[in-house]
Amino acid sequence: LPSTSSGSGSSDSGAVNMVHEVLRQQYMSRHIPDFDRMGITTLRQARKLTQTQLRSMGVALYLQRERLINAFADYRPKNKAIMKILIDCNLASHAREFEKLIDVEDAKNLTHSDLRAMGINLYGQRERLMRAFMEFKGKKKK
Repeated sequence: LPSTSSGSGSSDSGAVNMVHEVLRQQYMSRHIPDFDRMGITTLRQARKLTQTQLRSMGVALYLQRERLINAFADYRPKNKAIMKILIDCNLASHAREFEKLIDVEDAKNLTHSDLRAMGINLYGQRERLMRAFMEFKGKKKK
């Protein structure tokens, strides 16, 4: 298991933690402190975890460990900016529906009907999300 190092630079406070997101999606958020304590902060690290390592981290049941291994392997964060917007709008549970989108520019083309079909049923949530996509300013390298 990787050791915790403060010089990694991968855990700035504004960053979306995909490991935490996978744990939440699998209803195993109680293990977030265990992952943090072991320094598992990236999907790359989480995808390398074995049954034995997960057991030592407190994931006691075989099927839960297997489910986590598969979830980390299958998780495809298409765009971190989209994920950040979803989290900011309290809609992270809908991340799977947004995996097909290439980037925020794609998301800007979504309509209320599209979002409703993706399971976002409340008008206010759709409106807030559409506004967040439209107001998004991507980082431009100069």
